[in-house]
Amino acid sequence: MDSKKISECMTRNMKKNNITAKSLSEKTGISVERIEEYMSGEFVPKAFELRLIAHEISVPLISLIHGGGWIEYYMKDENGKTVCKWEEY
Repeated sequence: MDSKKISECMTRNMKKNNITAKSLSEKTGISVERIEEYMSGEFVPKAFELRLIAHEISVPLISLIHGGGWIEYYMKDENGKTVCKWEEY
């Protein structure tokens, strides 16, 4: 895993969702200092921390691990028709 890509995705989505390091720390139980180290790319979060962080910043875990990007979703609309939606993380 690339710590810089993870940190960029993490920081970008925290800003997008108005989440501070302090609030992320409170929600995940990870210290503010450690969150800031992850945001700087100094360290890679452990697997269980990645899962917690991804959930709190509203990013699919696989997207966070790969440093963000576009995800394609298939879903049913109100008429039951399958539609495709792309979202960037």
